[in-house]
Amino acid sequence: GVVASVIPEGSTEPPGGRLNASLNGVSLAYFETMGMRLISGRMFLPTDSRTSKPAPVIVNRAFAERFFPGQDAVGRRFGYDQPTFRIAGVVSDAKYRSLREDMPPTYYLHVDTDPRGMVLHVRTAGDPATVIPAVEGILRSLEPRLAFYEVHTLSEEIDASLWQDRLVAGLG
Repeated sequence: GVVASVIPEGSTEPPGGRLNASLNGVSLAYFETMGMRLISGRMFLPTDSRTSKPAPVIVNRAFAERFFPGQDAVGRRFGYDQPTFRIAGVVSDAKYRSLREDMPPTYYLHVDTDPRGMVLHVRTAGDPATVIPAVEGILRSLEPRLAFYEVHTLSEEIDASLWQDRLVAGLG
């Protein structure tokens, strides 16, 4: 995702007081795949488009609580200089890079499934490492020129994010 400075509609905060929030483009099945539950509002619909004015977005709980404390965020609008986005739903928080990171306020846009520069998440019932070759094979059969970068499991990502903690624990 990318980080952008956004401001809720009607706010009188100066530009320097804006909040940085993470923006992720996701497909319809993203939240289910990542185990994120709907708190209020609705999930994306196939007809939702980032070109709509204002574009429907889903926000995480951290975003809703930061921008709209004590209020229902569904239906509220925000943007960069004008209200570009309308909140369709609020989902539970999920950490992406590290268990120790603060929960970043995040908003999600529905994007078409163009594989260039996208991240694919796959939920499995068993050992996720065993399905990697099969998933790569299916994707290559659909698009032979598709390049794969950083293929790993979420467990491997968590392990990698904890390397400093383990080093310090080993030195103690």
